[in-house]
Amino acid sequence: MSVINKGEFMELYISELALETTRRCQFECGHCMRGDAQNKDGDIKHVKELLQDVNLIEGINFTGGEPFLNVSFIEEVLGLVQKRKIAVRYFYIATNGIIFNKVTPYSIRCLRAILDWWCYCDDKEICSLEVSDTQWHRQQGSGKDALNNMLGALSFAQTRSTEMTYDNLIPVGRGANIASGRRSPFYNCEPEDPHCMVYLSVHGGVMWGCDFDYETTDEDAISIQEALSIIRQLQLEEC
Repeated sequence: MSVINKGEFMELYISELALETTRRCQFECGHCMRGDAQNKDGDIKHVKELLQDVNLIEGINFTGGEPFLNVSFIEEVLGLVQKRKIAVRYFYIATNGIIFNKVTPYSIRCLRAILDWWCYCDDKEICSLEVSDTQWHRQQGSGKDALNNMLGALSFAQTRSTEMTYDNLIPVGRGANIASGRRSPFYNCEPEDPHCMVYLSVHGGVMWGCDFDYETTDEDAISIQEALSIIRQLQLEEC
């Protein structure tokens, strides 16, 4: 996270923002680092609080759970950044794709939400929608067919089908039961890092980075106001 100085007013800039869209999921993948699914959804009020002084976000990641089980949240966040005129360079969403295997009113609504985000972002070439197709997803009914159906029209939609081995799994969540290696979380960071990912949970807690299970997130997350206090302090130091 960094800041932009405009005279006496300092506007915040977020390099990477991960929004926990929902903790619901249709799958129970053995490698999932989040752990067991929970019937909890993201709340726009937490996003409003976090972004109160933000004017630019490099990238937004809608994460979960299965993000498209809560498309209302994805729509609400777009409405918020539009209303506040917060510039967003690109978005990223990973999905199991199941919702897009069939054309339904809900899947059409999800497709529209994706297109609306694509239209809003400044750097459309790096916007990305990935359909996860690992061996664990295929065991439970992959949404890979979605790319041959509804998502096939999107140039930025692709399959993430890397075969994952037990020694490259992050040993947290369900992955702790099967990971054979000691791979360290890759995306965790310190707020002093200008490219640090800010992760906002469904409860309104903030983590630095995103490679955590739900239990760790709920135990270790700091409040939004604590996070903003740290960010503002870093802003003063940069001045």
